[in-house]
Amino acid sequence: MAFLEWYVAERPLAEGRSPALIALERTPADEANAGRRMALARIATSHRSLFDIAEVKGNRVELEDVLGGARFSVVERRSTIGFEEGAIVEARVVWDGADPLFTKTFLFHPRDARTEILNLVDDSLMAGAGRDEIMGRLSQLFLRWHRHGHLNAGRIYKGAFTGNTAGPVVI
Repeated sequence: MAFLEWYVAERPLAEGRSPALIALERTPADEANAGRRMALARIATSHRSLFDIAEVKGNRVELEDVLGGARFSVVERRSTIGFEEGAIVEARVVWDGADPLFTKTFLFHPRDARTEILNLVDDSLMAGAGRDEIMGRLSQLFLRWHRHGHLNAGRIYKGAFTGNTAGPVVI
């Protein structure tokens, strides 16, 4: 599902724009297409990032964008079970016309790697890395941690930028 979201909402085509944005530009701005244009605009303006969960109250989750600094108050339509303050999560936020909502896919990074993740983000941003590069690197580390489940997550994530790794780093 995460691939499908990226494929429609972010994937740059030859023109340098996403499929959702191109479809929006090509859809006639008439009354018959108003709903389609609104849906395409919401997809095209969705926000995928790495978030720090600041607070969970009922079905509302307060987030801080670790990469950009923005704060969001997002409604979770399904359940907030598993959302914990201090968790680092990769997610996409989309506007439904009334509230910001999460799309379907999440990647919850291991809690015991929180410090290493935040350090990696800070170091990467200072080195000029972009959002996609940082999130791609973190996704690779998550997969490595999942594959080497017997190792401490902090050790695997810390190795990403210190050279102390459990196996070769492919970044």
